[in-house]
Amino acid sequence: MATEEKYVCSLPDSVLKKAMSELNEDPNTRLLEIKTLRQRLEKYPGLNGRTDPKFLLRFLRARKFDQELSFKLVLNYYTTRRDDQEVFSDLRPFCVRHVFESGYTTPLGVRDKQGAAIILEKPGKWDYGRFSELDLIKADCITIHKVIEDEITQVNGITLLIDYKGFTLSHLAHTSPSFARRLCRLWQDVFPARLRAVHIVNEPATYGNIFALFKPFLKQKLLDR
Repeated sequence: MATEEKYVCSLPDSVLKKAMSELNEDPNTRLLEIKTLRQRLEKYPGLNGRTDPKFLLRFLRARKFDQELSFKLVLNYYTTRRDDQEVFSDLRPFCVRHVFESGYTTPLGVRDKQGAAIILEKPGKWDYGRFSELDLIKADCITIHKVIEDEITQVNGITLLIDYKGFTLSHLAHTSPSFARRLCRLWQDVFPARLRAVHIVNEPATYGNIFALFKPFLKQKLLDR
């Protein structure tokens, strides 16, 4: 476990006000909230992970400073990293460089009108003859990890823009329910990421089939969005 460190908030005033009103973040009790979560994690057997303020804040913000939900999210994160070695072992960008070079997933470096960071996904760029569903999941994990390092994004969240241009029946045939389940779980229950919206462009004729594949694994909160 990491030792306790000082934290200096880098949020602009406007975003801090949003964090206070929407996420229950209180600058006067922020460090106490971090300390409370850290102490609880330090008592959990076998959990040897980061507990520095910047790291724990991601989880507190993702769960609106609810201690129980934040604690559960941290546990999900570390137990998933431990148990799903197929994804998390040797999870480094160069290992899936071919996925990034294909243009499958790209953080655009811009924000929408609500200030959410935009990640562009292009499923039609998936060359299933060259790389697997596992490679796609690894690339998504790396992208999410990178994007949520930013404090403004922790507050404003992420907008997922999915462009289905070039997506064919063959792509659909190579997309498994296990891939859909795994990806939905990572977004909803593992990463401290606030997925604010999902926008679809160039919707293919097969979109109904795609949605049917993912729907069983989506929580109602996300379906409503």
